[in-house]
Amino acid sequence: MTDFLGKDIENQLVQEALKHLESAGKFADSVYAEAVAPRWAVWAKGQYGAIRKASWWQWLFHRPMRNYELEYTLPGDDHVEYRELDGRRYRISQPYQILWGDLCDMVRFCKENGLKVHIHGRSWYYPGSTIVVVMEPANDAP
Repeated sequence: MTDFLGKDIENQLVQEALKHLESAGKFADSVYAEAVAPRWAVWAKGQYGAIRKASWWQWLFHRPMRNYELEYTLPGDDHVEYRELDGRRYRISQPYQILWGDLCDMVRFCKENGLKVHIHGRSWYYPGSTIVVVMEPANDAP
């Protein structure tokens, strides 16, 4: 719905409600995250498949890893999930940030282990505050 000036009235109402929450001592980012996360989690399941319980690097690679020092985590990892969709396997981390050195380590690790990586902002862990780092075997990638 728009007003006579062409402005989105619903958008204005949401902005006013968020300002009211902030003035009441509540954080608009957490309200936004609570509202959006369930829908984005459904999107993630459609994009990357269901979460695999008790999975780890060896499952992603279908083989042992070359770099055992990084067997379970990478620098910058947070909220890690393993997912599978149509035979494609994904390792997903949703950190709040990635520092330059961590990004360099991640790129090196992916090159050494034959992984494709992409980073985007549609996180379902805490939308608006975390990013998504998706890794998959390069040979499984389209």
